[in-house]
Amino acid sequence: MPDITTAMLNAKLAADLKEQRRTPESRERAAARRQAYNAPKGLVAAGHPVKGLSEDDTVPCFDPWMIARADTNREHAAWQSLRREGCEAWYPAGRKLRQMPKRFLPSKTRNKRHVVSEELRLPYPGYVFFRRLTPSSQKINLMRLYELDGIVGICMFGEHLALAEDHEIQMLRFKEDIGSFDEWDIDLTAKQFALSEVRRSEAAKERWEKPPQVLGALDTNQGPRLYLVEAFGRITRIVAATGDLTVER
Repeated sequence: MPDITTAMLNAKLAADLKEQRRTPESRERAAARRQAYNAPKGLVAAGHPVKGLSEDDTVPCFDPWMIARADTNREHAAWQSLRREGCEAWYPAGRKLRQMPKRFLPSKTRNKRHVVSEELRLPYPGYVFFRRLTPSSQKINLMRLYELDGIVGICMFGEHLALAEDHEIQMLRFKEDIGSFDEWDIDLTAKQFALSEVRRSEAAKERWEKPPQVLGALDTNQGPRLYLVEAFGRITRIVAATGDLTVER
């Protein structure tokens, strides 16, 4: 089976050709459908604290991932749209660090401190990985993903869906965790960097500073209730809880 990079290149080619064939009337109809289709009905934050769930009851998920093609510089909007539909969505990211030139600092302090700017760096711009978890997400018409905000369509190999196995996504997550996607443009010693001021962009704050949160229940049938715990823009674990835990929807 072709690898993820080949799937993304083929998807970009197919999406560009499809976009060239679309008429203005088609874009207007898609915009109207998208506005009506984006009602929140998927994963929403729950009112229960993370520490109230037992990590011993974690339930792993090994389903393969599908690949959505996002609009230019709108990966976060695509991620939000897929999450609203009840999907687990994720896209790899890294940190882009560079030392701010001293001419941008106040004259009184430019020789006394170092300032580092941190931005978000995407190794695979324009793509979001996702898989369907909730009953509402199972009803999504994958051929009409372009109706969701920020999404152009779904990646295909001819007539077949382009899938990424779970172990491939886990390897990407591991590479993100160890900083393989980071880009450093800094000429500082370790001590100077430790003492420097780091200014994060809004996108970097959204990605790295957001605390873990419990999302809505995955299954409300008889038996244990399943909760999704999200951190760093991804579902980090699914927990089976057996008490009377209230979840806000």
